[in-house]
Amino acid sequence: MRSIHRLSLTLVLAAAAAFFPLIASAADAEQQAARLVMTTRAIEWQPTTAAAATLLSVQRPDGEVMTEAFAAGRNPMLRLDDLADGVYSYELRLGQTDSAPLAQSGSFTIANGAVVAPDAVERVRTKPPLHAAPNTFFSDFVSAAGGLCGGADCTSSESFAGVTVKLKANNTRLKFEDTSTLAGFASTDWQLSANDSFSGGANKFFVEDLTAATVPLLIEGGTPSNALYLDSTGRIGLSTSTPAKNLSIADSISPTIRMEQSASPFQAWDVVANNNNFYVRDVNHEFNPFIIRSSTPDNTLVLDSTGRLGLGVSAPLYQIHHSSGARLDAGNWVNASSRAVKQDIHQLDADAALATVKALQPVTFAYKANPAETNVGFIAEDVPDLVATADRKGLSSMDIVAVLTKVIQGQQKTIEDLQTRLQRLERKE
Repeated sequence: MRSIHRLSLTLVLAAAAAFFPLIASAADAEQQAARLVMTTRAIEWQPTTAAAATLLSVQRPDGEVMTEAFAAGRNPMLRLDDLADGVYSYELRLGQTDSAPLAQSGSFTIANGAVVAPDAVERVRTKPPLHAAPNTFFSDFVSAAGGLCGGADCTSSESFAGVTVKLKANNTRLKFEDTSTLAGFASTDWQLSANDSFSGGANKFFVEDLTAATVPLLIEGGTPSNALYLDSTGRIGLSTSTPAKNLSIADSISPTIRMEQSASPFQAWDVVANNNNFYVRDVNHEFNPFIIRSSTPDNTLVLDSTGRLGLGVSAPLYQIHHSSGARLDAGNWVNASSRAVKQDIHQLDADAALATVKALQPVTFAYKANPAETNVGFIAEDVPDLVATADRKGLSSMDIVAVLTKVIQGQQKTIEDLQTRLQRLERKE
């Protein structure tokens, strides 16, 4: 499972003369939400518009993702210290106060501990024409029985093997240019592209919406088999070619779903499953507020359509209904007390009850979770064995009530006996 690490942002730059920043350039630079400024020690993203806050995510060559949020006025930075050589992908999200967040993604390469400058751009190679006309135009259908090659590097002895059509050049692009002009007709231009064309760029295959200047689909080079698999029934497999349900996710350690709020305040949650647990993780605060252990019994937690909660009960009848019979009903907690849920029932010994009451030590105290409120009660470690729990960490109020009831009953019997004796004495007078 990919883990989250905080980016180290403490970057003290030396004098400007010690560095020669390289500013990343690209054909669509004017459409970028931020420009990359690179030095020998760091990469800085300089937003082209004011941002309320920014979120930077960087994927390392080993697959781990580093994330960091930056407050308004702070440019996202990444130190190059201790970063391994390889291709890195990044996504930058800029929060806007009165509009949707801006997103920018891209890649850069680190070689020998330094960023490969992206200022070198590959140009599309062209070959001189073999005839006087600059292009050959066919006004009718054209067929190529053996195969078709397009691109500056195609030769007269091209080998096609099982390939029907191929593009062969240092920059391969297949453009779909829609010439529709009538109102109501779709006219978006699309392009299938392979690999970045600048130094340090990424190996990738991607679909471009040229009209909207977006990349809705991208596949990195080296993506494993079955990363995305659609079977004949419409089921989707992520890292599996045999999806068993509408969506199946496979991973050798912990299949994980990440959900991110991309606008400020940035928040991320993970839903994780493995052989030990199913849990929800608060990524920002590194908490797991919800956990289900493997082999948890059936109906351990049930919420019905009225909002009632069942604990081991499939059809709860009360606000909180426990399988033991205990329940919360209309604001009152009712302990399970039916004979149906009890065994080894015996009368409480009066002497034992009286000894227990004498040994009880009432105290006042405050819970550490709420130190401002004073309570009255007992300390679980200090009560007599008769009313103590096995772990001596809690108390049952019903145990105390039963003991007090037995003592009061004994005292009441004594009072009644004394009253009878007194009445007899009065009659003798």
